[in-house]
Amino acid sequence: MTDELSATAQRTWSFSTIAMPRMRVAEVIHQPDPDAYSDLVRNALASGFAWGCEVMPVVTAVVHVVGGCFHALTLTGTNAVVAPEEPVPLSSAWLKAALDSLEAVVIVVPPGTFDEEKLEQADRTDDAYAAHRSALNAVRTGGRLLWAAARIRLDQPPVGASFAGPGR
Repeated sequence: MTDELSATAQRTWSFSTIAMPRMRVAEVIHQPDPDAYSDLVRNALASGFAWGCEVMPVVTAVVHVVGGCFHALTLTGTNAVVAPEEPVPLSSAWLKAALDSLEAVVIVVPPGTFDEEKLEQADRTDDAYAAHRSALNAVRTGGRLLWAAARIRLDQPPVGASFAGPGR
């Protein structure tokens, strides 16, 4: 993440890459507000997401990237659009990984998974990154992480998207 993000975006959205055997994969990680969590889980499951202890499905959800910024996640089948308060600038490494495959792994974690400061620092130091991965692994193995591979849609914001949408 970058320094320019709002406090809410820093607290609830994280963008990273992970090395796979032949490529880097872009990740979109969302920790919603407690009040939005149950609706987001219901919509994500209806869109085809699976709990992290299961095989990760490929779904028709869409990650919207416009002008090098994350704009929103559209959960197809539910018409739910989850968006930060404002577009989030993405790193060149994240954009390259996303453009190489036109897919991203989308992960939804329960509120309280990440300490706000550690989430903000996750891509800046090795220790923070290790703590971030450890927290993700803990919720995945505990069956509390939702995930799916979603396609990237470039330069086309979602129809009717309003920032600070459901799942803020």
